[in-house]
Amino acid sequence: MVRLPKNLSTNFAFKSGVIKTGESTLEHELLAEKAHNLGLAAKKLSVALEVLDNFTGADASRIVAVQAAADAAQAYFIQRELMGMSDHSHPIEHYKIPRDVLVRIGTN
Repeated sequence: MVRLPKNLSTNFAFKSGVIKTGESTLEHELLAEKAHNLGLAAKKLSVALEVLDNFTGADASRIVAVQAAADAAQAYFIQRELMGMSDHSHPIEHYKIPRDVLVRIGTN
């Protein structure tokens, strides 16, 4: 017989006037982890876009930087979607993501 761990059972615990179950605690921790990962993805995107801004012309090193920025943007968009945010127009505008980066990930 398999039993849920005690912290995931439906026993209630009162903390600051709110009924907490193991499930609600887990949901809270998962949301915090998603938010943390979104922040990390945003930082990686910012760094990749900053590196890309340092390149001019169309040499091979710029192509590598465009791909790195596209990878970072795609990871950021995926993390946003995991949190229920499917409209990426605001971050595209906020981070000023270049069109050649967006084309690489299929976003215009």
